[in-house]
Amino acid sequence: MRIVVKDNFLYDPNKARQMGIRANYDACEDKTEWHWIDAQSTTTIDKPALETTFTELIGESVELVEADYHKFNMSYENPYDLLHIHHDDYDYIGIVYLNTPDQYDEKDGTLIVSHTETGIDYMDEERFGNHDTYRGGTIDDYTNNDSYDLSKWTTKMFIPMKFNRLVLFEPRYYHVGTRVFGDSLETGRLVEVFHMKKVEENE
Repeated sequence: MRIVVKDNFLYDPNKARQMGIRANYDACEDKTEWHWIDAQSTTTIDKPALETTFTELIGESVELVEADYHKFNMSYENPYDLLHIHHDDYDYIGIVYLNTPDQYDEKDGTLIVSHTETGIDYMDEERFGNHDTYRGGTIDDYTNNDSYDLSKWTTKMFIPMKFNRLVLFEPRYYHVGTRVFGDSLETGRLVEVFHMKKVEENE
């Protein structure tokens, strides 16, 4: 599994943070109960330059996935304290932490995990589903599922949160944020997300 960490990634992280706070979350599917929402960015970014940067950092040719390559993710405290261990079906994902240091502590970040009982650490949709399996279900469906019980998983790696830190990794490995926090768009957990695929030699 390839993981790259790059601090001080964005030239103007405060601007990116404000864009994330003001993103059009209202256009998303209603997930009020879950307090975990994505917003497709409408901000124009230099896609070729980012692809060059990510390729250099990863050491492998990648391109941003056209339909889903730039998002903000916002999450904040909820009454169920649910964290979803999941995979994403991309070759690489880039996450930029956009919370300021006063909003997080040394235990916040991202965990790469394996299922303790089975040893599974790579996507297995039949057993654990994927990132979209919560839609249309009930709370009991998820609290009875190991994908929502961190005690059933073993931590393989912890990547600490740090303002303007970029983390690149292969998201088909199971992962989860350590916790959600805050109670509003201004105080909730905010990350900028980039989805990538490998560029095949014959493309």
